[in-house]
Amino acid sequence: MLRRLALLLPLLLVAGCDSNGGNAQLVFEDEALLSPIQGFTQVSATGTVGARDASDWRIGPAYVGIVSVLALPTPNPVPRTGSVALAFNVVGGVPGGLDVVVLQEDSLTGEITFRDLVGGQCRQATASTFCTFDLSARQIDYRNTGGLYRLVVLDGRGIASYGDVRVDL
Repeated sequence: MLRRLALLLPLLLVAGCDSNGGNAQLVFEDEALLSPIQGFTQVSATGTVGARDASDWRIGPAYVGIVSVLALPTPNPVPRTGSVALAFNVVGGVPGGLDVVVLQEDSLTGEITFRDLVGGQCRQATASTFCTFDLSARQIDYRNTGGLYRLVVLDGRGIASYGDVRVDL
């Protein structure tokens, strides 16, 4: 997975030159990687959506009609001892399937890295399918600090969606 991300990041820097909405996709990916991690869409344990963050869980322009959100992260916020579930529908497949990773910035260097999550892979998404992810809050918040975390959904070409999850201690 880290190898895929290492290959993906340079592509993101030069991907904006195609005529199929590449610029819009590049702007979307810049927002996913560079916008502040603030706010989140509140979802109860039963799936009821409360306050909504307009920047969360949008679909990248290159993925419209291919990937759609079936279930927002539930619950959000998530207790430290719990897990958060989310689901996507994939029509026609995406290269390499879907992965959900945690985006994090090193507070000292400012370097942005991705961290893989157990249960964050959906390899069958190379064809039409439903992808469900069940992600441990302890894994998302591995430093045990609580707070907001950016989850990024990507395939072998780019970022399909992203949003923020709050882990409560």
